[in-house]
Amino acid sequence: MNKPMITALATAGLLVAGLAQAAGDQYAYGEVLSVTPQYRTVEVSNPRQECWDQPVQRTTQGQRNTAAVIAGGVAGGLVGSRFGGGRGRDAAIAAGTLAGAGIADGLSGSESRTYTVNERQCRTVYDRRTEERHDGYRVRYRYDGREYTTRTNSHPGDRIRLRVSVTPDHY
Repeated sequence: MNKPMITALATAGLLVAGLAQAAGDQYAYGEVLSVTPQYRTVEVSNPRQECWDQPVQRTTQGQRNTAAVIAGGVAGGLVGSRFGGGRGRDAAIAAGTLAGAGIADGLSGSESRTYTVNERQCRTVYDRRTEERHDGYRVRYRYDGREYTTRTNSHPGDRIRLRVSVTPDHY
C-alpha cells in the first residue's frame, strides 16, 4: 500500500469513529435557576518614568596661556645665557628656558575650576495594584428533577444546553 492510501484509510476510520461517538450523544436543556458572575483578583503592574534634577560637580582644566609660557622661556633663556661659558653656558640657557617657562605657566592662571550643575536623572518605577476581573459564571440549573452546578464562560440565559450520553443498560 502507498502512503496516500494509508492516510486516506486512517482519516476515514477516524471520521467513522467520530460519527459513531456523536450518535451516542444527545442534547437536552436544563432550566437555569441562578447565574452568579465569578471574579478573580489579579495584580496589575504599570510602569512610569520618575525623574529629578541631581546636583553634579564638574571640574574644568584651566587654559594654558601659550604666549606667557613662551615669553617666560625666552626670559629664562636670556638669564641663563649670562652664566657659564661653552657647554656650561648651553646648559644654563636650557635650564633657564625650562625654569622660565614653568614659572610663567604657573603664574598664568592655568588652574582648574570646580562648579556644580543639575543633571536630569530618570528611572522606571512600577505602580502595582490589584483589580477584580470577570472570570465566567457559576450556573445552577435543574435537569430531570435534580439540581446541578457548572461554570460557563458566557451567560447561559434562561436555559442551558446539556450533552446527554445514551448508553445501553446491560445487566
